[in-house]
Amino acid sequence: MITRAEKLIASWLRSFNSPCTLKNYQADLYNFSQWLKTGDLLSAREQDIRNYILDMEERDLAKRTRNRRLATIKSFYNWLWENHHLKDNPTERIRLERLSDNEKKVEPLDERVAINLLSITKTDTITGKRAYAILDILLGTGIRREELVGLNLKDIYISKTRVATITIRKGKGDKLRVIPLAGAQKESLADWLAVREHYPGKIQSDAVFITRLGTRPTGESIRQLVKSKLKQLGIDEKGIAVHSLRHLFASAYNAANQNDLVGLQAITGHANLSSLGIYTHPTLKRTQENLEKMRINKNR
Repeated sequence: MITRAEKLIASWLRSFNSPCTLKNYQADLYNFSQWLKTGDLLSAREQDIRNYILDMEERDLAKRTRNRRLATIKSFYNWLWENHHLKDNPTERIRLERLSDNEKKVEPLDERVAINLLSITKTDTITGKRAYAILDILLGTGIRREELVGLNLKDIYISKTRVATITIRKGKGDKLRVIPLAGAQKESLADWLAVREHYPGKIQSDAVFITRLGTRPTGESIRQLVKSKLKQLGIDEKGIAVHSLRHLFASAYNAANQNDLVGLQAITGHANLSSLGIYTHPTLKRTQENLEKMRINKNR
C-alpha cells in the first residue's frame, strides 16, 4: 500500500522534469527515510534532521554531498509546509554548510585529456564510431549526461551549407536551447548517424545514441563509457566522470574566447552568469598579457 508520504513525494516531484534531478531527489529522500527510526518523513522533527547531518559528517560524506542531500530535504519540507501538509516546517532554522573558497573551486581536467580521450577511441568499428561521437559531443558542446541520453534524431540538424546544430529540448529547468556544432563534432556525429541503423539488431527508439538492443541508453551506461576511457588514460580518481567533461569544455571555451561568459551561458544552459565563474582559470601568462594591454603599461 502506498503511504501518504509516498503520495506527497510523487506530487512534489511532478514539478520537476529532468530525469537526473528526479533520480537524485528520490535517492536523497529515500536515504533520509531509511535513516529515520520511524521511516516516516512526515513525522520528522528539526532535531532528527540535525542528527542526520551529524551522522553524515561522522560517515565522512563530503560537504558538497551533505549540502545536496540537505537542500533536497529542505525543498521537500518547504513544499509540504507551503501547501499546508505540515503545521510546522522542521527545516526552517537549518542552514546549508558554508563552503570554503577551496571547496567551491572546480579543478578541471587538462584540455590535453580531451585530445587523448579521442585519440584512444578508434573509429574503425561501428561501436568505435558511436563511442567517439558520444565523447566528441560531450567534450565539444558541454551538454549534460542526461541531455545527451535524451537526444532524438529530430534534434539533430546537419547541413552542408548551413550551421549544424543540436537542440536540447529537456535541459535543466526544462529550458530549450539550440547549440551550434563545430566542424569536428559535425563530422563525428555524421559518421555515427551513417552507420546507426546497422548497430542493433532492431531499432526500437528514435534516440540518437541507441544501444545494441536498439533502445535509448541510460545515464549510467554513458557514465561507464566515460569512466572506462578515462581509466585507459590512467585517470581513476573518485568524482571524475561525465560532468568533469562539462567542466573541461567550459574551461577550454573560456581559454579560447577570452571569458565569453554570455556565449558560454547560451551553450551550457546555466541560468545565471554568476555561476559560470567557477569555470574561469586565468593563467599567470594570460594575466600578465592582460596587464601589458593597459594604457599605463604601454610604451614604457
